Amino acid sequence: MDSEPIIHALEQEWEQPTGFFARLRAGEFDEAGLERLLTLLSAIEQAHDAPLSRRMVALLWFIPLFMTWQRERLVEQGEDLHTFEEALHRVLNKLYGILGLP
Repeated sequence: MDSEPIIHALEQEWEQPTGFFARLRAGEFDEAGLERLLTLLSAIEQAHDAPLSRRMVALLWFIPLFMTWQRERLVEQGEDLHTFEEALHRVLNKLYGILGLP
């Protein structure tokens, strides 16, 4: 698996103002951004037999921490907590498929 395009796309979700994580940081939940993220995670999951680069692991393991940290900010901004919690669980399930469980 050529992971560079996926790594670049994940980085864009953090760095671009319209990226999923950038918008979460601003207290905005973006459903389209969530779907982009899930599509990226699915692409990684489908190539699960290939080793993951250090950069890929760094980007992936931080996702649930960051999303959890943004929960309060989203509520303060009036976002629906139930929708966010469902999104977090969808992301976690994808990450379990990629990284596995101990």
